Amino acid sequence: MLSGHEAHAAAGLDELEQMAREQFGDSPAGKGRYLPIALENIADARGDVDGYIAAQRLAGREARAVREIAERLVAAGWLEEALDWAERTDVQTFERENIAWSKVDILDRLGRAENAQAVRWSIFATSLSPDILAEYLGRLPEVARGGSPKGDLGRPRTSRPPPGLATVGRPRSRCRGRAGAAVSRPDPGSGLLCAAACRRPSGGNPPVAAILVYHKMADTVLRRGQSLQYDHAVRDLVAAERLVPNVKDWLGQLSQEAYRRRVATEHRQKRAFWQKMERTGLSWRG
Repeated sequence: MLSGHEAHAAAGLDELEQMAREQFGDSPAGKGRYLPIALENIADARGDVDGYIAAQRLAGREARAVREIAERLVAAGWLEEALDWAERTDVQTFERENIAWSKVDILDRLGRAENAQAVRWSIFATSLSPDILAEYLGRLPEVARGGSPKGDLGRPRTSRPPPGLATVGRPRSRCRGRAGAAVSRPDPGSGLLCAAACRRPSGGNPPVAAILVYHKMADTVLRRGQSLQYDHAVRDLVAAERLVPNVKDWLGQLSQEAYRRRVATEHRQKRAFWQKMERTGLSWRG
C-alpha cells in the first residue's frame, strides 16, 4: 500500500502524463518529438520500464535505445528480458560494442560464465584491446590457465614463450619499455600484445589470442603494401606459426590453415614478401 507521500507523487505523475498527452498528442510534431521525451521522463520517475520502452517505440527509437532499455531491465531485476534486448541485431554499428558489454554483464549476472567469455572474446577479436584480452584471460578457469594439461587452452608450462609474450613475469618497467618501442612500428599491435601480457603475472595465455594479434600486425603491413616493413610481417607470421601446435580450439576464429590460404590468395603478387617468407621455410603459396 502506498504511503500518503507516494500516493501524492503517483497522482502527480499521472496528471503530468495526461497533460503531456493532451498538449503534444494532437499534432504530429508534438507526438513525434515532445511527447516521447515527456513520457520517457515520467516513466523513469515511476521506475516503469515498460513505459520507457513504450516511449522509445512511440519515437521510433527502439533500436537506438537498446542499451538504455537493457540497463533499466537489469536494474529492475528482469535479466532474461534484458538479455533478449541485448541480443537484438538491428542496432547501430557504433553502439554494438557497448551493447556487447551490457550482454557480458547480464550473462555474468545470470551465471552463464562460458557465454559471457564467448562475448568477451568476440569483442577482443574486433577491437584487439589489451584491457579486454586481460579481462578475458583473468576469467579463464584455473584448468585453462595451465592448472591441468587436460583441456588446457594455453601453452605447456615447459614451452618457451613466444615473442611478445616473453615479457610475462618480467619487471613491469622492462615490459613497458618494450611495448613503447613496439608502438613505433606501422601498427601498434605488438605493443598492444606486450601490454596485455604485462597484465598477467603468469604464463598460460591462450595461443589463439597471440596468434590473432600476430596476424593483425602482419595484415596491416601487407594491406598497406609497405615493402620496407615486410621483415616485421614475416617475423610476426613465424611467431604465430610456432604457436599453432599448441592450439586445441580456434574459438570460432580463422584457423591457421585457412589464414595461410587467405594470405596466399590476397597477396600473391607481393614477390619481395614471398621471397622473405621462403627464406624462413614458410612456403604458403604451394
